[in-house]
Amino acid sequence: MLHASAVEFPWDADSSIDPATLAAMANEFGGIYETRQKGRKPRWRIFLGKRDGRMLWISRLPSRRGTKLPPFESREQAQTLLDMMRSAIRSGGTTPDEIIDAYLPEEFSKELVETWATKYLDHWRARVSSGDKSPNTLREIERWSKAEGHWGWWWNRDARTLTNGDVEEWHRWLAARVIPETDRTLGAKTRNNISDGFRAMLRWASMSGAQGAGQAWPVPNFPHVSYSKTRTATLPVERVLKVLEAIPWERRGIFLAVAFESLRFSAGAAHLLEDYDTKTGEVFWHRGRQGQRLDAPVRGQKNNEATRRVPWAPELIRWLNWRVEQATDEDKLAGRAQSLLWDPLAHNSDKAWNYTSYRRCWNAACLKAGEDIAPQAGTRHSILSRLAEVLTPDALKGQSQHRSLQSLAHYTIGAKPNHAAMDGASYSAEAGRLTSRKIALANSAPKTRLNSATYGGAGGDRTRDQPHFEPSNESWWP
Repeated sequence: MLHASAVEFPWDADSSIDPATLAAMANEFGGIYETRQKGRKPRWRIFLGKRDGRMLWISRLPSRRGTKLPPFESREQAQTLLDMMRSAIRSGGTTPDEIIDAYLPEEFSKELVETWATKYLDHWRARVSSGDKSPNTLREIERWSKAEGHWGWWWNRDARTLTNGDVEEWHRWLAARVIPETDRTLGAKTRNNISDGFRAMLRWASMSGAQGAGQAWPVPNFPHVSYSKTRTATLPVERVLKVLEAIPWERRGIFLAVAFESLRFSAGAAHLLEDYDTKTGEVFWHRGRQGQRLDAPVRGQKNNEATRRVPWAPELIRWLNWRVEQATDEDKLAGRAQSLLWDPLAHNSDKAWNYTSYRRCWNAACLKAGEDIAPQAGTRHSILSRLAEVLTPDALKGQSQHRSLQSLAHYTIGAKPNHAAMDGASYSAEAGRLTSRKIALANSAPKTRLNSATYGGAGGDRTRDQPHFEPSNESWWP
């Protein structure tokens, strides 16, 4: 094992050491190691020991002033340099630490884990700016890669020399680590995410350091942290409808869309009036806010899919047509209140939701309805779990806009599929006639426009002639 030769060299420059001791220390200094990879030439490196927990290696003479020499082409070349180092120690003219400093500083600092982590963050920031990556994930990586973060355990180590044993030791450290803010240890899923993120960083570093295809150095194996997947909390449909009924009508649209169109909040808050075609009744679901903040960039949805379809829940169709009626010509010309699933109480010009207001509105409705459940679980998850009982897996995948069928597992736990029931759903052969019926229902909705007085109350008072949603009436349910 490499650690067996990792000798620390305590050295006092003022002390006199006899020649026999110098010779013994010189003979113990360093070692030659060969690394073989399939389809590639063998590589030779000089192992110089450990300093401050770091494994110290060199694979070529140190680079100076931008000149990069080729790596050792044979074991003999590496052995010649090591013999010269040992000779200098044996003569008493230099210390092992001085030799290490002479050969490592410029090259070694470039390969430290923290150096590559900094480069990896710059890479991620560029991908986020271009819309390819989520800012939420970037914030997680930034938090992990702080000196006191979960990746900080690796700092001052050479990214090229990490071993499977190092990874196992780090996993044990993660499992035992107590977070000061919560005074609790990390959960298994969190540890798995942290480990997967660090492995991705090392793979990116190794590929970035390679010349051509492949990796510049081998990345250790990372064990999978197993964890039990808890069943998602859901509500029966009648209880979901009861909570939705407790939400003021003018603010209810986003909750209806999250529930019955299976949108995520980031998508629901990003769509505009122009995404709704009043002639066909179709909504073009294609936007997504890259974060929960109002100033987060708006690009594609989480899975980068775009769907144009008629909503299948009549109550949502009624609300969308009512919403279009609220848009005045003055607002359109000024570009105000253009959010499709708006929050009329919002202070921003588009009347777009922010997540804090969204959650507060949901929690207030749950309190009225006597429920205690998170917004996503009480809407999207609850309805998709019910749909899992009547839709085929492919149809459920299309409705939920998931990338793979594996993602549907937490919706279908305990479900008893009844595919014949699809005849009454929007994916049945009668979809055309059903769509026509939906639009007819929507066009028969009361024509109501909110006035400024409507928005006066803290909860948003409703107008008297708005469409009413009876929780006990499930005649429209497939």
